[in-house]
Amino acid sequence: YNSTPILHGAMLGSFEEFLYSIFDRQLELSKEGKTPTLPTWLSPVQVRVIPVKKEFVERARDIQRELARNGVRVEVDDRDVGLGRKIRDAGRLWIPYLAIIGPREASTGNLTVRIRSSGEQLPMNLNELLERVNSEQC
Repeated sequence: YNSTPILHGAMLGSFEEFLYSIFDRQLELSKEGKTPTLPTWLSPVQVRVIPVKKEFVERARDIQRELARNGVRVEVDDRDVGLGRKIRDAGRLWIPYLAIIGPREASTGNLTVRIRSSGEQLPMNLNELLERVNSEQC
């Protein structure tokens, strides 16, 4: 006979149940007119770097390497399609952060970052983006 108490309901359950609960909550938020999002730590791609033109692809790759070196799951969208299409496609995949690189960003050294959860578009340098993503890893 083991005198250790059995606690029911102390654990959430399987990982699938956890994911379904996240999706259910996001469905409710979307019904309220809010943008559905996954937690950054759970997103398969946390940052997508989008060069506005082909001439910015190499800078986008440099940013990708730096973010990846710091543990961020990142990819570059270097397809030969328009900026609007790249942004829409990233939205369909629920990517939390879009880092856009164009002429202004190349000259200032900053990025224009679109944040899915808030809908904001903010100028950030690479370190600020990295800090923000890392703060959401827990």
